Amino acid sequence: MRRALRLAVALSLAWAVLPAASPAGGQTATVTLSLLNNDGTALGTLAEDGGQYSSKWVRATLSSALTNDVLVQVTVGAPSSTATLGNSCQRITFLTPYTGCGGDYGVASGDSLTQANRNAFTITIARNQTSAQEIIHFIPTPDTLIEGDEVIKITGTANRVIPANTVVPVTGVDITIDDADDVISLSADPGFAGEGGGATEATVTAGVGGGVSSAAEVTVTVSGGTATLGATEDFTVSGTGVSNNRFTITLPTGASSSSGSGSFTITAREDNTVEAGGETVTLSASATIGGVSLSGTGELRIYDAAEVITLSLVDASDTTTAVSAIGEDDGAQTLRVKAAAGAA
Repeated sequence: MRRALRLAVALSLAWAVLPAASPAGGQTATVTLSLLNNDGTALGTLAEDGGQYSSKWVRATLSSALTNDVLVQVTVGAPSSTATLGNSCQRITFLTPYTGCGGDYGVASGDSLTQANRNAFTITIARNQTSAQEIIHFIPTPDTLIEGDEVIKITGTANRVIPANTVVPVTGVDITIDDADDVISLSADPGFAGEGGGATEATVTAGVGGGVSSAAEVTVTVSGGTATLGATEDFTVSGTGVSNNRFTITLPTGASSSSGSGSFTITAREDNTVEAGGETVTLSASATIGGVSLSGTGELRIYDAAEVITLSLVDASDTTTAVSAIGEDDGAQTLRVKAAAGAA
């Protein structure tokens, strides 16, 4: 009797310390979410003014197939997103784009018109399969705010059907809305200087496509591109307000855009070396507006004297005599346009 009792106790203790079997025959897996274009390539960013991004896909992928279904609950625009989800998207028919979403973007999932503003949905990964996906539409909202790039966070939770409520870990995915207004445009006039042509004053215009609530300063730096900056090199930079090859441009207050201009003097040295197509001088702009860091680039070119074409008007019968003016009473005049390489 005692031997039987000891055996029973030993068996009971042995059963108690055995590891619990994992559900469904010890199978374990994780889910990873991804965003795809129709061709299967990754969807990286959304342009703020890019219109509707139709028929993209949220894909849920298992690390290994399971013998029962996995239900993945997906949420687009988790609270940790920096982009604000709008919830008023509308469209007239299935073939027309969504409009009036509000916020920084709107979202719709599935093909049904009634699924507008549906930012939460379920993806079912069938048993013995490793992935499934749901169609999704992103509708960025264009604005004139300088707000920097914003992030949409897509998160999820997952459960296995058998055993019920068995949690499967999910790794989410982010997508960035590229702010169309956080780039500084730069242009120079004239956009070139000729070697050996003396000092050339260039006017630089800087602009932003977003609103500026108070005057902002843009710092422009002139540096060498393929041309080298320096007193004994390809070019030098000077001018009123220019220090260490930098100058500032003030952007005035503007509700939807703003631009301003400044100038510097560039002197290109004759180096007796032929550089076909000229050499480049780089313009770099930087500013902080509304707490957002902005930047932009532009360029101008330095050309060999032989590459600069000078146009002049000459008498049709005497191509060596330049004509700078004609009188009101001179009647019809026949002139030629003469093009000559090199400085005038």
